[in-house]
Amino acid sequence: MIKSHSCGYHPDEANLRGVLSAIFPLGDFTGGALILPRWRLRINYIPGDLLFFNPQNLHGNLPFVGLRMSAILFCHRWIAKCIQRHPNIWMP
Repeated sequence: MIKSHSCGYHPDEANLRGVLSAIFPLGDFTGGALILPRWRLRINYIPGDLLFFNPQNLHGNLPFVGLRMSAILFCHRWIAKCIQRHPNIWMP
């Protein structure tokens, strides 16, 4: 969970390549759109939306007013090494 944080443009380089991230915004806020410059895209989301996107692409969000908490769901690149080292970890 991230609370009331606005970030500049960045790619999420620690994420596992080819796996989407999800953002689930909560709170009482206005603004804070997600910007994806590669596609010249502005995504205005509101509390309760669920947004999936490729985190390796440059992205950032605009300023917002109010209280915003976002659950960011992603897969760290180290999970692939964990699975290689412990192939039966996911099996009962």
